Amino acid sequence: MIGTTENGTIITAPITTAVNTPLPPMIQATKDYSMFSFVKGNRRVNAPKLKRLKSSMKQVNACHLYPIIVSSNYAILDGQHRYLACVDMRLPVFYVVVDNIDLVKVALINANQDAWKWYDYLNTYCELDVHEYKVFQGFMRRYDLNFSVTSIMLFGEFTHSLYETFKEGSIKIAGGSIERADEWASRVQSLKGTYSFYKDRGFILALVTMWKHEDYDHERFMKKVSSAGSKVIKATSRLEYLRQLEGLYNFKVRKTTKKVRFF
Repeated sequence: MIGTTENGTIITAPITTAVNTPLPPMIQATKDYSMFSFVKGNRRVNAPKLKRLKSSMKQVNACHLYPIIVSSNYAILDGQHRYLACVDMRLPVFYVVVDNIDLVKVALINANQDAWKWYDYLNTYCELDVHEYKVFQGFMRRYDLNFSVTSIMLFGEFTHSLYETFKEGSIKIAGGSIERADEWASRVQSLKGTYSFYKDRGFILALVTMWKHEDYDHERFMKKVSSAGSKVIKATSRLEYLRQLEGLYNFKVRKTTKKVRFF
C-alpha cells in the first residue's frame, strides 16, 4: 500500500513485470520516393481505394502514425497505397525497416485491418510461382468458376479451415483431384442450358453430395434432367437443393428400380 484517499480507498502500487519483447523499429521519413520499390506478389493497387485515401489525407494526414513497412532493401511490404498517395501529394513518406518478415506474414498481420481477399492471396502465391495456386487459378479461369465453386471442384468441399489453409499458402492438390475436378466441372457445364443457377454454391454442394453417393448413376440423373428438370428450382441452401435433386433423381422410377436417399 502506498496511501489512502480521503474516503479511505487504498491506493496500491501497480504490479510491473519485465516483458522480453523486441523494441519497435524506428520510424523514418523521406521525400526520396525513388528509394522504394514494389514487391512481386503484393496486392494490386486499387485505384478507388487510392482515390479515397488521398481525399481523406487532404483533411487529416496521419501517415506519421501509420508508417509503411519496408524490407532492408526498401521494398514495400505493406502500405503501397499510402506510399502512392504521398508521392501524388508530394508528402513525406513515413516508413519502418523490418527484417525476417514476408508478404504472407504481412497479410496475416493485416487480417483484421484492411483484410486481404481470396484473390489477393491467389495473386500473391501465383506471382511467387507456387504450383498449387497456379493450378487453382488456371482451373478457375478454364471453367469460368468463382472461388468457392473452384474450391469445391478441387477439394470436394469449401470450409473455413480450407480457407485458412489457402491463406497460409499451404493448399495441396491430391493426385487424381484434377481428373475428378475436370469431370465434375464438365457435368456442371452440361447443366447450363437447364438451370440459370447452375453455378450457385449451394447447388454445386448439393450436386457434389449426390455425386459422391455410392449408388449414384449419372446417366440416370441426366435422363431425369432431360425429362423433368424443371422440378428443381432456385433455392437458398445446399439442403433445399439436395431435397429437390433427390426428388428428381427418384421421379417416376420403376418399382424394380431402387430409390436413393442422398441425405
